[in-house]
Amino acid sequence: MIDKADYKQVTGNLIDGSSVEGFITTLNILIKNIRTYPPGHSTIIKTVELLSTGLPDIFVSSPVLIINAIRNSLLANGSLINFKNPHIQNFALFISRLGIASFTLKFGLDAEELERFCRLILSVPPHTHIYEQKNILGEINSLPHLTVREIDLSAIRFSDEDTADSTRGTQLTMWQEFMLGCLSPELKKVQDPSLLESIRMYERGSLHSFLQAFAIPTYRMLESYEAVIREHFSPACTAEDEEERKTFFQTMHQTFGQLNSDLKENILTITFDTLNSSTSEQPLENLLKCIPGDMIVDVLSQAVLDKKVISPTFIKLLSVMYRAGKQSPEASDDWDRGNRAVWSRIEELFSRKGYEKYLAEDYAKQLLSLSLESDSTRGGKLSGFSCEEYQPAFQGKTVNRHLTTALLFLMQRDIEEAVYISYTDIISQLIPELLETGDYNYLLAIYHVLKKRLKKDSSPAVSMAIARTLRLFLDSALSARLEDDYGSPDKEQSKELEELVIINGHQNLTWLIGKYLTQKDVEKKHRLYKLIHRFGPRCTEYALARLAGSKNKEIVELLRLIQNCRSTTSSVEIFNLLKNNRLDVQLETIRTLLIMKDPRAEKALLEMLLSRDREAAHEALKIARDYKVQDLAPALTRQIKTLFITRTALTHNKAFLSLLGTFGNAEALPGLKKIAKTRFSLTPLHLRQTREHLFKTLAGYSKSSAGELITLGLQSNNENIRAVCETLTAEPQDEPQTLN
Repeated sequence: MIDKADYKQVTGNLIDGSSVEGFITTLNILIKNIRTYPPGHSTIIKTVELLSTGLPDIFVSSPVLIINAIRNSLLANGSLINFKNPHIQNFALFISRLGIASFTLKFGLDAEELERFCRLILSVPPHTHIYEQKNILGEINSLPHLTVREIDLSAIRFSDEDTADSTRGTQLTMWQEFMLGCLSPELKKVQDPSLLESIRMYERGSLHSFLQAFAIPTYRMLESYEAVIREHFSPACTAEDEEERKTFFQTMHQTFGQLNSDLKENILTITFDTLNSSTSEQPLENLLKCIPGDMIVDVLSQAVLDKKVISPTFIKLLSVMYRAGKQSPEASDDWDRGNRAVWSRIEELFSRKGYEKYLAEDYAKQLLSLSLESDSTRGGKLSGFSCEEYQPAFQGKTVNRHLTTALLFLMQRDIEEAVYISYTDIISQLIPELLETGDYNYLLAIYHVLKKRLKKDSSPAVSMAIARTLRLFLDSALSARLEDDYGSPDKEQSKELEELVIINGHQNLTWLIGKYLTQKDVEKKHRLYKLIHRFGPRCTEYALARLAGSKNKEIVELLRLIQNCRSTTSSVEIFNLLKNNRLDVQLETIRTLLIMKDPRAEKALLEMLLSRDREAAHEALKIARDYKVQDLAPALTRQIKTLFITRTALTHNKAFLSLLGTFGNAEALPGLKKIAKTRFSLTPLHLRQTREHLFKTLAGYSKSSAGELITLGLQSNNENIRAVCETLTAEPQDEPQTLN
């Protein structure tokens, strides 16, 4: 299960639908191949390699990918994947029948781990569910980058008739309506009864689990909540099913502990707006009676913080309800004490200065009456000022926040230049204190307000005052503070903090790269990786400076950072790494030089292709293929042996010919014609195999450029060569085919 920080990253993130669809398709093929072929079979190996090439693409938008199965449909981070694809349908139905509700993939996942996952789920005995196989489930969840969430499928039937029977006559609860409303429009189109069954299973768990599993964005959850309460408390609704409505609000109030503060505030605001907009007392009374007292206090507290005007109808009804005791249960001393505490808090909220001016005179009297009447119930003693309650409002950090808000508001209005400059000086004094308390959102607001004013036509004096303040955002002291805060368990890794890191400048790359190299957590490392690359080519400069004295593992990670900085600046330090005795360092160095378009990269790659070290040659072959190093074509052609071909040379010949076929470079064809016309060899069998493979690779070239060779093959005495060329001739297009 991923935590709340992961959930914030997942929700609302767009995915590359085609990449995820291709990934699931290949994964489904791998499962079929594992069922069909023995371990180590070439077909399985090729499928695993194909799966490995597509893995990076699925983590482009998010380091976490959650796949949900709803019968024969799949969701990726809340988005429906192409349900017309038979591979998608088969895979979804397969894992649904295993009892897997969802599985989570994390950045760092490799193909070997996926193959292990496939073999484990295939080991589940027929007609059983994964939650019954604790050992298998434990092994899957021990995988470092893949976890599954299982469900009890005993309530789900997979035949259409049974599924219809299981849901016929079942009425949705308010909470189920709310959950269904949170789902994406694409998923609602599935029209599958098993979707409702899945919703009911998540209803038994926490709201947080549901939001995780279906990757629900904030806006959709809020829209669904508002729609449900407006539908069930409209003037047309009766007071029936009051218990269910109470259950709905009690459940929502209980989930507040699982939600972040922004989401909770939005829910309270929507609730207040619904209450406050009612002009009829009866629907409002029905709604108030269903909301727990503590939640009403939260709603009103949020309204006070938002400086909202409370309607006379709302205040009058609260006053009448309090005096009449309509929300009180029968005798219960414990509840009575809680009730008094709730209403005492509501009185305090309503008795604050300033609310009288929003009310008509008669309603103001009612409010005053409510307050005085409550005081009389406490033995005639007037409530005093609570030092403990109001003490936080007088703390330095709270005062700084309010002062900053007020100053920024005034600075965006038309004020005299001298006043604006004095406000700017005050802001400059507040910046270190706001940084000390971690108020990054206030700091960002200051920065953007000042930058916006600077772009306008300002006088020299105002521009100088703004420039003085903005220089504080570039200070090295700020960089040191940001370094301490970033990664600190006491500080939230917010977007505001990252924005301040960017504003503070590239001086932060020194400690950012240091944290990146030592970070073990995959998600945090991915976040650092994205933040570093926001500095663009400057990260190359800092990564190069770090190369000297770094360990081999760190060198590889630094080179990968440099590759994605997209810098074309060549470096002697990088080229010298080719002398390193570690193969992984050499390979990463060649990749980096190729991305930098360094002309020395091709020579180094060719030398590795010709290496006697089979692993090195194999890896170099993959690099040449992945990066399509076309200029190697003539040199590779010259390396194909014909006079004396050993087994190793035959393997090299086929590998080089296949690579040339993927290039489709016509510059290789003159050399290939010489090989095709060769008749004498000390190893005639290997020469025949080389020539046959050569003609198979002609599919990678356009027919117009390879026409002479195809004609030569049609005249060959070798049946295999003639058959290949006849197939090529029958192809209608003149486009090269993709070679696997």
